[in-house]
Amino acid sequence: MDVANFAEIQDEFNRRVQAMIWCNVATVDRQQRPRSRLLHPLWEGTTGWICTQRDSFKSRHLEANPYVSLAYIQDIHRPVYVDCTAAWAADLDEKRRVWELFKNTPEPLGFAKSRAAGIRPRTS
Repeated sequence: MDVANFAEIQDEFNRRVQAMIWCNVATVDRQQRPRSRLLHPLWEGTTGWICTQRDSFKSRHLEANPYVSLAYIQDIHRPVYVDCTAAWAADLDEKRRVWELFKNTPEPLGFAKSRAAGIRPRTS
């Protein structure tokens, strides 16, 4: 389904992705092959935040091709597919704000403070 205005589906979208939490995320590797993994986005309006390392496979894939496809499938008759363009948050204040969002959002949507205590956003 193509959506002209996210507000039309926002409540149903949030209900479905919050019920599933984890989603399959597909990127394209440097040989143009699809690569899937499970990730835990935290949605803030139309932005899905993902915490990851800059030296990961997905990082290298996104350098070459920033497009990703997400699939949330809790009910096989009502999946949620999201096609996105990925970008790094470069601003340190924004990285800190998003990290606090993950830490302070109750589980299972956010991360437990005890799990997140030893991890900090990178400054570079």
